[in-house]
Amino acid sequence: MSSYLQPNLAQPAPGPGHVAAASYDRAASRAEWNRFRPLIKRLYVDEEKTLKEVIAIMERDYGHRASIKMYKARIKKWNLDKKTKEAEAWALLRKKLQREAAGKESAFRVRGKTVTIDDVLRYFKRKGILDPETQTPAAGPPTPPAIECWTPVPSPNPEFASVLGIEEIGSNWFEFPGAEQIGIQSFAPGSPLGSSMLGFLNVNQTRQILFSDPEIQSFEIPSSPLPPQSFLVPEKLFACITTYFHGAFDSGFFETDDRGFLARTADEAIEDRDPVDFYDLCSSGVDLMDLGSYAVGRRFFSKASSLTQGLLRSQNPRTLENLFGSLILIRNNGYNQVATVLQTHMRDTASLLLADGHPWRQLFSQLANIEEWQFDFILIEAWRCICDTFTNSLGEFHRTALFSNIEFQRLKSPSRSDPQLLHNLLVRAEQELGEFDERIFDIQYHYGISLYNNNQYAEAREVLEEVIVHCEEREGLKFRVANSLDLIVDCGYLLGCYEENDEFRLQEAIGELEAVYGKFDVDLFTIKIHQERRLRLLGREAEAAQLHAEWIEGLGPDDIELESN
Repeated sequence: MSSYLQPNLAQPAPGPGHVAAASYDRAASRAEWNRFRPLIKRLYVDEEKTLKEVIAIMERDYGHRASIKMYKARIKKWNLDKKTKEAEAWALLRKKLQREAAGKESAFRVRGKTVTIDDVLRYFKRKGILDPETQTPAAGPPTPPAIECWTPVPSPNPEFASVLGIEEIGSNWFEFPGAEQIGIQSFAPGSPLGSSMLGFLNVNQTRQILFSDPEIQSFEIPSSPLPPQSFLVPEKLFACITTYFHGAFDSGFFETDDRGFLARTADEAIEDRDPVDFYDLCSSGVDLMDLGSYAVGRRFFSKASSLTQGLLRSQNPRTLENLFGSLILIRNNGYNQVATVLQTHMRDTASLLLADGHPWRQLFSQLANIEEWQFDFILIEAWRCICDTFTNSLGEFHRTALFSNIEFQRLKSPSRSDPQLLHNLLVRAEQELGEFDERIFDIQYHYGISLYNNNQYAEAREVLEEVIVHCEEREGLKFRVANSLDLIVDCGYLLGCYEENDEFRLQEAIGELEAVYGKFDVDLFTIKIHQERRLRLLGREAEAAQLHAEWIEGLGPDDIELESN
């Protein structure tokens, strides 16, 4: 993440045709170099332009003038040098052979760029070393810091990744020009996968599948013009989602845990990450930017981006909806540039971590191809696709399906959700599950939040007090108690009947959480930011400043400032 995320009207982010602040008569400052760093990296590393081309583009389009010597110094400092050094080539080959002997596959990145063993062997061939494997010592110096190595994460079930020819997905996947029917037999309508996929194919594609039999083809009506590529992108994206979840369910990749939530089947090698942390950090970032605290808000987005690698590795069943939900939330609040940077980061991380045939890798690549005018609608429909898959596979009242649907209803309407929908769901749940089922109180909690969001503060307060009574009788629900109290205190303030006792109860709940999880838990940040804002509204500036200093300390050092120095 970088500082150009801040929406600073006095200093807009650079763009084509924009003349930057750097003068032709003086050397660019460190701040100016750092401001252009992401753009220079994209041109030089990602788009593989020559240094001369980069210099010309930066001067022509952005008014950034510097000598080739200055560029080379910055590239060295930023560790963006393209050339593989001999010591690195030997280290890559040695690492590959060591891991191969241990039965591990390997993927490599040097200075942020993916490097294959074929690249390394070509390097040795240019050097005149034709059989480097036999010359590689078993031991050697430490691996250079520019090299990253990991085991590529495979698809949950290697078989289902190829059912749709996922490994060959590209610009032509699902595009059936004329009579070409690549992979049509994989979509036999009688197969479970074929039946589920027909709902996501357009008329032409479905007709070609159904008429793939030669006898039926003789009755085929002449084809209509193919739809534009922009209409095909959503189909590819939805297909990736359904392919992934159907394969995961069929292969036993997911299981329901003792709390009733869907989880990864136990795997000690991969630490599970909670995708809700990503959403909460983004939500806090939005809150802060809405209050004008752009620099601090940016740090929350940066912290969220640092979780991406762990989330993609662990493949928690709710990762996709929380990533989609975060992008929807950010865009709903007008920070489209932030959403675009996070989306690009997700795509790049997925392409580095996940195997070629993994549906998630294709999914994040497809997101990057969505046109701006379609983006919000398609994100919402992608989440709806996940909700429908959970509901159809697990049942409406499975806790994962339930939470997914509730969160979806809340975020798809950015201004406010309809409390009546949750009230109706609550009535149905009580009839089907019984009065004291845990899931009743899940719905009741979100019903209280919905009432609060719709300015029905007295009703919200009453419902949330009931939720607290239930939560205090059970283990593991302390965060729900604190969140409910936070809203209850707000309700009192907004109704003009603020009670210090409610604030005391909230502070007591926060203290209990800090005793268990420490002062700097992600969930606590959200509560403390709300608490600080409320204290300022009440004119209690000293207390607000103390609380602000406390949670700022919890954020730790600014990742971007550290990287820039």
